[in-house]
Amino acid sequence: MQKYRHNWLIIFVIHDFEGDSHIGNIDKIIKDEIKSTGLVSSHAFLLIQKSITHPRSTEIQTVVKVLREISGGNYDLVEINKQYFDFHSERGWFKLLRWVNDNFPANHICLNVLSHGAAFGILGDEITRVDSEGVLTTGQDVKFGRTAFIEKRFIHSGSTDAVVYTEGEEDYCKTIQMLWFSELSEAIRDAFNGQKLDILILNNCYVQSFETGWILCDQVRYLVAPEAWFTSFGYNYEQLLKNLNANPQITPEELLANFINEFKKKWKKRPGNLELIGISIVDLIFYNEMKRYFDLIATILVNMSDQEIRMIVQARQQRIDNVSNLPPDFHSGSVRVAMIDLIYFYEVLVDLFPERVDLYNNISEFSIIFRRALIGQYVGGEYIKSDAVLEKKFNLHGVSVFLPFNTEESKFNDVVNCAYFGKPVIDKIRGNAIPLFLFTHQSQWDDFVLKYLKND
Repeated sequence: MQKYRHNWLIIFVIHDFEGDSHIGNIDKIIKDEIKSTGLVSSHAFLLIQKSITHPRSTEIQTVVKVLREISGGNYDLVEINKQYFDFHSERGWFKLLRWVNDNFPANHICLNVLSHGAAFGILGDEITRVDSEGVLTTGQDVKFGRTAFIEKRFIHSGSTDAVVYTEGEEDYCKTIQMLWFSELSEAIRDAFNGQKLDILILNNCYVQSFETGWILCDQVRYLVAPEAWFTSFGYNYEQLLKNLNANPQITPEELLANFINEFKKKWKKRPGNLELIGISIVDLIFYNEMKRYFDLIATILVNMSDQEIRMIVQARQQRIDNVSNLPPDFHSGSVRVAMIDLIYFYEVLVDLFPERVDLYNNISEFSIIFRRALIGQYVGGEYIKSDAVLEKKFNLHGVSVFLPFNTEESKFNDVVNCAYFGKPVIDKIRGNAIPLFLFTHQSQWDDFVLKYLKND
């Protein structure tokens, strides 16, 4: 029997872990918005949420709920399925999304993910480290379902049993619990039989990176995501559903036309919620054009002399350091990260090497295409207040790129460095490739990064 084909399928995935009150607060707000608004029968809304972690594996029991009218205009999220799957693997996501596609086929698909993020991956669990004696170095409990470091049993405070590993770069990269975008891309392709997601909306920090767009562009049309922190409580899902209800045949372009303004409208009455936000909407169809010029620019950089590379390093330290894609951290002063706004970096290159016509021309062509690809952006007030020297929006233009500090050590940078240079377990990524293999294999940017780090 053929399944009813909806016009829009809205999939909402929430991944949290114990003690994360931030995700919990967003979770409640979003659920309340969804149930109070409802959705006409020509569309379908699925909520997929982590329930419990299997006590002796990486699989997680996941609850699937559908939004249904239960009586006279009153809606609720009704449980329809439970299943175990690996939240952090391509295989697990293929299993989940194939079930969704088999049971809820649709003309248009919008996938939303709410969890933590780190530039090239999402759904990351807490990272807990131990020293060679098995003593916690972070002071946090180790629990199943969190990143593990030497395979042995470890008892913390006499109550928590877990598998842990000694800290080391190779072990760390092998065991990190993260769904890389390379894995998500392949899962989407196979589960939906080549049908693109019309919209991917990410409530995850730092994930609007050029590398992410490169990896997802064949499977996703529009990417809505933060270039920097995302401290607000989600997008305006109430208005999203109202727009779907008002026009059941609405197109992806119409659905996104006022997305940024609706987001601002939702949060403008709550002081502080918009201050540290830098989000953008990018049409990934332009990536095939942008890839060409991006790689031409990277090739020019790779062929520069060590002296020229050191000029870039110095500029990074003196100028770009002050406008990286994070605002000040009010607990510990300013924060440096491994990502940098791509357009701003290109502007710095033009200033540093005015005689390089080839560099200028390729950057100009890239910038023209990128302006067409960027269909929406919001940069919060705190960025603007902090931008005392530079002229605009803390120099956030909508997409970041990997350019690390050689000496920087942080949880975030550990993760993104693993994505570029780590060695994950074989069955995590096909062929034992690094998570960004598609990007690093096709692009010269990683070669430039290595040359940059040698001169840092």
